[in-house]
Amino acid sequence: MNHRPLPTLLEQALRRHTAASPDELDRFAAALQLERLARGAWFGRQGQPLPVIAWVESGALRTFATDSRGREHTFQFALPGDWTGDLQSFTTDSPARFSVRALESTRVWQLPALEFHTLLLAAPVFERYFRLAFQRAYIEAQDRVLGVLQSEAAQRYEAFLARHPETARRIPGRHIASYLGITPETLSRLRARRVGRAARR
Repeated sequence: MNHRPLPTLLEQALRRHTAASPDELDRFAAALQLERLARGAWFGRQGQPLPVIAWVESGALRTFATDSRGREHTFQFALPGDWTGDLQSFTTDSPARFSVRALESTRVWQLPALEFHTLLLAAPVFERYFRLAFQRAYIEAQDRVLGVLQSEAAQRYEAFLARHPETARRIPGRHIASYLGITPETLSRLRARRVGRAARR
């Protein structure tokens, strides 16, 4: 059995959501593969199979799709403690609908699809952990779509700041604008308006 330790944040999450034994935690660690990504490096590219998901230990990743006009539409930011990837490609070995790229120097732990299925067969205790992780990601995706459909730009930006303050500090504005479905110019105006309100208090 591989006794390489799990990243601390990941082990804490597994212990919080499962009753995994030390051997089962070791089995989880053995299924992971460390990859170091330089800023700007690709973890996966749209149109190519991406049969792995990634857990971020440090740094930041952006998951996005590029349309037929070459415009990028940001779907997710992944910071330490987050999983990311293309779930359809991961589960069906089909071409990815999203690209994943490092926004900073990043350490990720890859979990290949084959290792994932082998892990759950050998240690079903982790099924609950992944169910909760995928459930959370699905709810966040639904919230984002509803925000774009139902909320004004200012409301979307304020909600983003409230829910993701660390992301807002670390991620370039043009990517935040893409995530919110607004132009960088609109985001600049919203930021200036917010600074102005703060200065008048």
